[in-house]
Amino acid sequence: VEPITLVNFANINNVTSEVVDGTPALEDFLAQDIRVVPGATYKVTVKGNADGPYTNLFRAYIDWNQDGVFAEDASERYELGSLTGSTGISGESTFAYITIPMSAVAGTTRVRIVKNFNAGGAACTSSSFGQAEDYSLTLDPGATPPPAIPTLSKAFSPAGTEYVLPTTLTISLGQLNAVATITTTAALTDTLPAGLSVAATPNESTTCPSGVVTAAVGTGTVTLASGAQIPPTGCTVSVDVQAAAAGAYVNTIAAGALQTDAGNNVSAASATFHGLASTPSSYSTGFEAPFTVGAVNTQQGWFGSTTGAAISAAMPAAGTQHLRVTSTSSSSATVSAISPTQLAGVAAYSVLTAKLRITRNTNGATFDFNPQDPAAGVVSTLVRFNKGATREIQMPNFTTGLYEPTGATWPLATYFDISMIFDRAAETVEVCIDGASIYNGANAVSSPYIGNVVAKWTGQSSTTAGNTMDVDDLTFGDSDTPPVCTP
Repeated sequence: VEPITLVNFANINNVTSEVVDGTPALEDFLAQDIRVVPGATYKVTVKGNADGPYTNLFRAYIDWNQDGVFAEDASERYELGSLTGSTGISGESTFAYITIPMSAVAGTTRVRIVKNFNAGGAACTSSSFGQAEDYSLTLDPGATPPPAIPTLSKAFSPAGTEYVLPTTLTISLGQLNAVATITTTAALTDTLPAGLSVAATPNESTTCPSGVVTAAVGTGTVTLASGAQIPPTGCTVSVDVQAAAAGAYVNTIAAGALQTDAGNNVSAASATFHGLASTPSSYSTGFEAPFTVGAVNTQQGWFGSTTGAAISAAMPAAGTQHLRVTSTSSSSATVSAISPTQLAGVAAYSVLTAKLRITRNTNGATFDFNPQDPAAGVVSTLVRFNKGATREIQMPNFTTGLYEPTGATWPLATYFDISMIFDRAAETVEVCIDGASIYNGANAVSSPYIGNVVAKWTGQSSTTAGNTMDVDDLTFGDSDTPPVCTP
């Protein structure tokens, strides 16, 4: 038992012992009743003892529907962050904000705070190092409301356009738990990323009362002067900006940059503008000549692990060569092969097609095949071919952080066709296997642009050699017409 040493939530501030194995694995604090206002947002702060230079992850579970079960999804589970090397009394803490659902069942329910070594701990397990604590929580419209919390967000409109055209950057200032106008106490400055500057016609404006915006043509900063007011309904700052070249531009304002008489923003605000090339390059390869059999990190712009990723002649789908990723002996490292990176263009769709062949060994690897948007620093989506007996094809839910079954399975040790069709305007992706659609939605999309592709096996300490993923006839690029699922 490596204990939780602080839980601060609404009206409770529970400080407990930092002694390892000094308290139960599940501590009962049900006598402490957290009283919250429906619809309000609360900061939940936790501390704990890692018992050395280790990382611990914290979660909160709240049984909103009072069914006696903590749901392992975003409906009742909240990630509170992580701490590394904390003693529990050395000052480090982590926190998250929890909004009380208006739909929560009235009355008193249970809260569980979970601290777990190296990974998020499930609500009902004791198989690792850490601890859990239980509290009561009562929905009380008459409880003391929490203070206002300044918020900051931003967006580009359009989020992607030919780079020679301007886009409008909008910075939104707001409040959680708002009851009155708050005022900025220092200038808020947004420093644009290199290559992005204020357009020749800035069109700068703000809806913040008493706000003054400075955005000089050709410069890389936008500033809202001190003294601007933020009404309970929020306000915005807008300015037109333009890119110098094609690429992805990630624009971030740091936590704490928005300073007000009600406190500062606790979370950074970030948005990405894709400056698109008018004549993008598309990528296509069957891994034939000038590829030669051998490690991929020496060939044709590919990069890969020196052991486990190679050009092979063992089992091509067509021609004589293909890419093979092989799970190695027990290791926590990830074996992968990464394609060359291409520019994204102005077309309405990003499209990827390939032929894949996967083998299954019970102790072997689970494989992922994912297009990326490296300029924006994100994975576009992730298709997971689970090694389990049912051979599930899974997609991530970037909202909940979980992998979810699609209902489809992958064929064993035989080539099949896969395609991924990204609708850039809707920010959705359709995944097709052998001409049949197995997923179509937005939850699995971080970016609707493809810059390169990764074939990999997921690093697992229990994995042994044996499983392979073969890749052939890989293409990705842009399309002006909506593609359909075709083999």
